Amino acid sequence: MKLLGLLAIFVAALAVLGVGIEKSKVAAAFSDPVGRIRAQDESIYANGSIAMALHGDWLTPKVLGRIFLFKPPLQLWLSGLSLKLFGISLLALRLPMLIAGALGAVLVYCWCAQVGFARAGIAGVLLLFSNPVWHTFSRLCYTDILLAVFTVAALYCVVLDPLLQRRSTFLGFCAATAAAIMTKSVAGMVPILVLLLTAVWSPRAQRLTFRRIVQACLLTGLFVAPWHLYQLIVHPRWFWADYVQLELLKIGLQPPVSTTPESPLMFYGRRMFLVDPSLGILAVIAIPGLAMAAWRRESIRTTLLAAWLAVVFAAIFAFQTRFFHYLVFLIVPLCIVAACYGPFSSPRWRWWLIAALCVAFGVKTVAKDQVWSLTFGTGLPLPAAAILRPYSDLARPNALVLVDSDDDFYAAALPLRKVHYCFFDPSHIIECYAPHYPHLGITITAAQFTELDRLTPQFRENLREWGLDSIAPLATAIEAHSDSDVLRIIQTHPLDDFYLPARLRQQVEPLVQSTHDISNASQERLLLFARRAPENVSPPDVSRWSKNW
Repeated sequence: MKLLGLLAIFVAALAVLGVGIEKSKVAAAFSDPVGRIRAQDESIYANGSIAMALHGDWLTPKVLGRIFLFKPPLQLWLSGLSLKLFGISLLALRLPMLIAGALGAVLVYCWCAQVGFARAGIAGVLLLFSNPVWHTFSRLCYTDILLAVFTVAALYCVVLDPLLQRRSTFLGFCAATAAAIMTKSVAGMVPILVLLLTAVWSPRAQRLTFRRIVQACLLTGLFVAPWHLYQLIVHPRWFWADYVQLELLKIGLQPPVSTTPESPLMFYGRRMFLVDPSLGILAVIAIPGLAMAAWRRESIRTTLLAAWLAVVFAAIFAFQTRFFHYLVFLIVPLCIVAACYGPFSSPRWRWWLIAALCVAFGVKTVAKDQVWSLTFGTGLPLPAAAILRPYSDLARPNALVLVDSDDDFYAAALPLRKVHYCFFDPSHIIECYAPHYPHLGITITAAQFTELDRLTPQFRENLREWGLDSIAPLATAIEAHSDSDVLRIIQTHPLDDFYLPARLRQQVEPLVQSTHDISNASQERLLLFARRAPENVSPPDVSRWSKNW
C-alpha cells in the first residue's frame, strides 16, 4: 500500500483510539473489566513521568521520591517528554501510548496485506479497532501497548526480510527489540525467542543463520547496555533489589500473594472470550489452519506467526503473576491469525467478514455497560477523585496521610506536598513485595511513624548508603494493625491532614478537637484538615496541572 494509504490508516487509528482519551482521570479506567480492577499502575507511571518532566534526572526514574528501577525507563521517558513539551494533561501523559496503538494498526494492516492482500489488511485493522483491550491500553499510561507494538515492529522486519540480510531490516529488528527491552525488561526479548524458534522450524533454504541471530543479539545488547550499566555502576543496590530480585525473580516466579486461584488457561481464556468474543471465536476457528500451514512449513510468515503465538502463550502461562493486561501481547497476533487464516479468510468470504466486523464494531460502540463494549473513555468515575482533586487545588503545605485508601494511588499523581499511604496490613504483605524498604524507611510500622522525627536521621543515613541523598520517600507506606494504630498516628501528627474511612468518625472526634477540622468528604470518607501548617514549608504549585486531571 502506498504511503498515503498507510498515513490514512494511522490517522483513522488515532481518531478511533483517541476519542475520549481525557474523559477518564488517572487510574479511573478498569485495567481488568472482568475483575473490576482499576488501573492503579497508571498513578505510579504518572508520578514518575511528572517527576522527570518537572525535576529532571532522566536516567534514574523516581516514584514518590524513591528510586524506581523495577523496569527500564523508556515508557517514563516518552510520557515525561510529552508532559515536558505539552504540559501536564491527560492527553500529554497518554499520547505516546495512543501513537503506539495507532502504529500497531498500521503494522497489522501491512502484515495481513503481505499474507492475504488488502482485504485481509482491512479485516485485521477492523479486528484491532473493535478490540476493547487495545482501546483501553492505547489510552492508558502503561507499558504494555508499547511492548506489544515494538514486538510486532521487530517481527515485521523479519516478514520483509526473512534472512535479515538487508541493513535496514536488520537494524530495524535490533532497534525495535532493544526498545521492547527498554520498555519491559526480559519481556522485550520475545522477538529474539521467536526468531530462534522460527529458525529451528524453518526449511534450511529459508532458515536464518545462527551467526545472524548472534549478531542481532549482540547489537540489541549494545543498544540496551548503556542504561543498564549506568544503573549497575551508580545504583547497584537499587538495581539488584528492584530490577533483579523483585521484578524478575520474585514477582514473576514466586509472587508473595497469588493474584488468582484460576489456572492460566481459565484466567486468560475466560477473559479473552468475555471481552472480545468475536476475535476469540475467529481466532479459535483460524488457529488450526495456521497450525497446518506451519506444520507444512509453507512460508516463513506462517512459521514466524506460529512461533510468535507459541512464545507468548508459553510466557504468560509460565509467569506466576497473572494480570489482565498481559492479554495485550496476544491481541495483534490473534488479529493477524483471524484475518489471514481459517475458512473466513478465503477471497470468497473476505468481504462478508469485513461487513460482519463493521457491524460488530458498531454494536460494541453503541452497547453500554458490557465488558465487550467500546467505552471511549466513559465509565464509572473513581469516587476518590471527586474528593482528592479539589483537595489538591487547595495547595495545602501539610502532608496528607491516606488511611485504608480507595484512591488506587490517584493522590500520587496530584500536586501534593507529601503523601503517606497507611495500610491495614497485620500480615506484613507489603514488606514481602519490597523487603529492602523497611531498612530505608520507605515502608515503616505505625509505631515507627509516631516516632518519625527520632528515626529520621538513621533512615537518612541508610538512604545515603543506597545512593539517595533525600528523605523524600520516607514513610511512603505505613503498616497499621488496627484502628488504635491509626488513632495513635492522628494524635502524634497534628500538622498532617488525613483521608479516613467515615467509620472512624466517632473515635476520631474527641482526639482532634484542638488540632483538626473534620469534613464529611462523602458517605464513606472523612477529611481532617490540620489547623496549623508546618514551618518553613512552601505550598505545592498546582498551576501546572490541567483542570480535568
